[in-house]
Amino acid sequence: MTDGRGLQSLFRQDLDRALVTSYLVGAVLPVLVLAVAYLLAAPAASSAEGLDAARIAGLAAGTALLSLSGFFAMRRLARRAVTQRDADNARLARLLATARTLATSEHTEEIAAATADSALALCGADAAFVLERDAKRGDEFALVGSAGASAGAIYGELEHELADLAAGALEQRTAAHMSFDRATTDGRLARGTAVVVPVRAESARIAVAVVRVGESAALFDGAALDALDTLCGIGGVATDNADLRYTQRNFFAHVTDLLVTALDAHVDRRDGHAPHVAELAHRVGRELGFDDEALRRLHFAALLHDVGMLKIARDHQRDPAWFRKHSLYGARMLSRIRVWREAAPIVLAHHEHFDGSGYPNGLVADAIPIESRVILVVDAFDAMTRDDTHRRARPVPEALQELRDGMGGQFDPAVVRAFLDLAQRGEIDLAAR
Repeated sequence: MTDGRGLQSLFRQDLDRALVTSYLVGAVLPVLVLAVAYLLAAPAASSAEGLDAARIAGLAAGTALLSLSGFFAMRRLARRAVTQRDADNARLARLLATARTLATSEHTEEIAAATADSALALCGADAAFVLERDAKRGDEFALVGSAGASAGAIYGELEHELADLAAGALEQRTAAHMSFDRATTDGRLARGTAVVVPVRAESARIAVAVVRVGESAALFDGAALDALDTLCGIGGVATDNADLRYTQRNFFAHVTDLLVTALDAHVDRRDGHAPHVAELAHRVGRELGFDDEALRRLHFAALLHDVGMLKIARDHQRDPAWFRKHSLYGARMLSRIRVWREAAPIVLAHHEHFDGSGYPNGLVADAIPIESRVILVVDAFDAMTRDDTHRRARPVPEALQELRDGMGGQFDPAVVRAFLDLAQRGEIDLAAR
């Protein structure tokens, strides 16, 4: 397989051949034809009107030299254009790759790291930094992302200057430049140039800095600065999206807490049941190898597994016929709200039994969502070890034995084993409530 440099070399060879052919056809051949024509015509011309062979040869040679000089100049310009084109294409490819990365980034820390890496590559810098202004600390700037082998040393020398540049860039909403020549313990860091570009986000709090150091540190050219400005635009969109997702997650969590509080007030002797079930479910899910997305889904489904009880009047809560409806009610409630929709099938099936004896649909084994199987086990354990209006909490060893006895019947054996392993290692709270 030909690598990028090989393709570039082949392209330049083709370009050279095209230039040589154009030169021969457009410049050399006409000169030769002209020279031959004059040479053939010279003997027939009178001595007063004709041109001698030496003058014709001189004219042809001079024209050829000028033509050859033009060829090399054209070749040099063409190669320079190709080099610039390759650099621009590389920057464009880098920007597209960064845009794909930032589009899937959930957190501002991930965005800052990817932005710093991309800025370093786009500008050919020695170091790149992402600075964030913190209003809670008097508008001081914090370093939230960096890239480059010498980034730590460079930031240590230029922290205050870069912060001042960032403040100006954010205030003016345009790039700020700086060249420096200073005494320093590291001579290589004594001279250089820096540029800070604001990230175009709603919050106007983040800026990206790139630095070159050394005696021969060149200024950043227009193409590099244009690419950096584009990167900051992409980073701004990603930052706004991450901020929005953070706000949504907070709102989601607060509304969930309100529902859980309302549920605890509606169902007798239930204070703390849902949070404890969610905590146990999260630990069991991690023990079973759930990824972060599955753990998040499991956590909220566990918090809201009994939300359907809000639809059942207090005086009907002990009636088995009514009680068995709460999982269906809960699933219907959650399915109508986009942020909770993915929890609906888990809540619907959290009373399905491994052997098919559960409700509402009599699902069997793997037909039951794994999250529902986890919630069933931890919900049963919490219910057995919690004081109730009509019974006292059962001792923890007795509750654990009940789980063992239900393996393969009511409970998924793999889930029970994971729970028992955690209990044996002391990694879950087994205290009766």
